[in-house]
Amino acid sequence: MYDEPPGFRAPVFQCLLWKRTKLGAPQGVTLITFALAGVALIWSWWPLFPALGLLQGAAALGTWLDEDWFEIWPRVLRYHKHYEP
Repeated sequence: MYDEPPGFRAPVFQCLLWKRTKLGAPQGVTLITFALAGVALIWSWWPLFPALGLLQGAAALGTWLDEDWFEIWPRVLRYHKHYEP
């Protein structure tokens, strides 16, 4: 995990330090996927489950290829005037 400065110790949860969850995708994508899966289960939208699985798999693959892929687009949208040619 991360090194602590000497003489400093604070209880910090690992999920706040790590960008990924145990499923390999960013926390935001995993939370949205689980929320949509819960809604799909309640309302019996069975065709949505394969799409959610593909979304979670694509997010996990993107995180495996580049750890910061999920943070790039919000940054581009927030500071779009700096990224224009």
